[in-house]
Amino acid sequence: MVNKIIGFFLSLCFWAFIGFVTFHGMGYSIDDLALFSQYREVDKDDDGESVKAKGEYVEEEGKNSLENTFLSEEDDVFDKVFYPYYEMLDMREQEVYKEIYAHAKERTTTFVPKYKLHVDVITKIVECVYKDHPELFWLDASFEYRYTGDFLCVQIILNFNETIDYFDEAKYKFETISNEIISYAKDLESDYEKEKYVHNKLIDMLEYEVDSDLNQSAYSALVNGVTVCAGYARAFQHIMIALGVPTYYVTGDANGEHAWNIIKLPDGYYNVDVTWNDNESNIYEYFNLDDDEFDETHSRDELSLQLPECNGKDYRKEYLSIYGF
Repeated sequence: MVNKIIGFFLSLCFWAFIGFVTFHGMGYSIDDLALFSQYREVDKDDDGESVKAKGEYVEEEGKNSLENTFLSEEDDVFDKVFYPYYEMLDMREQEVYKEIYAHAKERTTTFVPKYKLHVDVITKIVECVYKDHPELFWLDASFEYRYTGDFLCVQIILNFNETIDYFDEAKYKFETISNEIISYAKDLESDYEKEKYVHNKLIDMLEYEVDSDLNQSAYSALVNGVTVCAGYARAFQHIMIALGVPTYYVTGDANGEHAWNIIKLPDGYYNVDVTWNDNESNIYEYFNLDDDEFDETHSRDELSLQLPECNGKDYRKEYLSIYGF
C-alpha cells in the first residue's frame, strides 16, 4: 500500500515537472501560469449573435514588433441617436471604436490600438462597432487579439467573411438591392410609413433558414434572401438608418438566443421583430410593441440592456386594428 502511495506521488511530481518545463519553454514565466488559465476564460465563444474573441499571449518585449496599419479616424462622427452602442463607451473606448471602424471600412485586418485596454473592454468595443454598423457586411462576428501578461490588448486582428474575396461584386449587389428599397421608401410621407414598407418588403423577400450562408450579416438577407434572425434585424437596421430613421440592433433571449430591433418614431421607441413577424397568420404581431408587451416573450441581454426603453404608443395602429383595441 505504501509503495502505491509513493508511486502515485512520484507520478504527480513527474507530470508537474513536465508541465513546468513545457510551459517555461514556450516563453512563459511561472507567474504566467495563473494568467494562462485566466486566458482560457477571456475567450468568448458563444453561439448566436455574440462577438467571438480569441486571444494570444505575447511577451512584453515582443509587442513593439507587432504588425500595424495606421489609419486616421479623426473625421468619423457618430451621432448617438443613430449609433447608441458608441455612446455607451467612455472617451478612450470611443477612440478605439473609431479605429476599429476605420480599419473595418478600409478592410485592413491588423493594427495596434491607440490605447492599451483590457481584453474584455476591447471585446466590448468590437461588439459595439459590429452592432452599430450593419453596412459593414464583410465584418465577421469574431476577431483575434494579442495581449501582454497584464491582459492589456496590444494588437487587434479583425476577421472578414468570404465576401472579402469578391468584394466589389458583393458590394455592388448589396448596394443595388438596398437602394431599390430605399428609393421607393424615401418618398413615403412619414417615418412610420417607411418603417411599415421596409418591414413588409423584407418579409416578402426573405426566408428563414438556420444553416444559410453568412447568416449573421445584412448581406445574407438582402442579397441571398435566406438568413436567420440576425440577418433580418441587421437588414432592417441598415435600410432604416439609410432612410434617416434611428434603428438599433438588439440581442437577447426569445425561446433561445435571438436578435430584433428597436426603432425611434416621433413619440418614442418601439420594439420590432421582423423575424417573428414573418409568418402566415399575422405579420404585425410583434410590430411596434412597448416593453410591457414585448417583454412577455423577449428579454434583452448584455449591452442591449442599455438601449432606450420602449414606451411609444401612437404607432401601434396595425396591431391595434387587428385585435380591435
